Amino acid sequence: MKLRASKRSSAAGVSNRMRAVRRTGTDGELQLEIALRRARLRFRTHMAVLNCRPDVVFTTDRLIVFVDGDFWHGRLMLESGPTAFENSFTEHSRAFWVAKIKRNIARDLRQVRILRRHGWSVVRLWEKDVLNNPSAAAAIICQRIRKRRSKPLLRHEDAV
Repeated sequence: MKLRASKRSSAAGVSNRMRAVRRTGTDGELQLEIALRRARLRFRTHMAVLNCRPDVVFTTDRLIVFVDGDFWHGRLMLESGPTAFENSFTEHSRAFWVAKIKRNIARDLRQVRILRRHGWSVVRLWEKDVLNNPSAAAAIICQRIRKRRSKPLLRHEDAV
């Protein structure tokens, strides 16, 4: 005799799997942190900045780094288009996930706009790219830091 899973147990299973997804300390973040320490850079992790918690923050250089999970931040939709993205879900769950990922993408864009408006430089990296080559990801950040440090600071008298 075959047992059928009820909707309740299925929903509980999905809930348990979603609860297991890490918000911080993902493999991509940890690999990037190791590579940044090898480059002898000083940084803070998950520091609150303007209502968001970036993965890595360089406070003196006013540089923020996000390591975006490919699924949660819509890499497939951004690279392959909405149709390919929507077709990656079952018909049953499509509406929920497409709406959720689109909200995440909109939030990411809004955060970048706000941070830049307040003088922060923002680097967004895909987690899969960081995992494939953490030292290349660290090199991108080092290059951005060098660029930020080479710009002369605007003194108050110059601004008036």
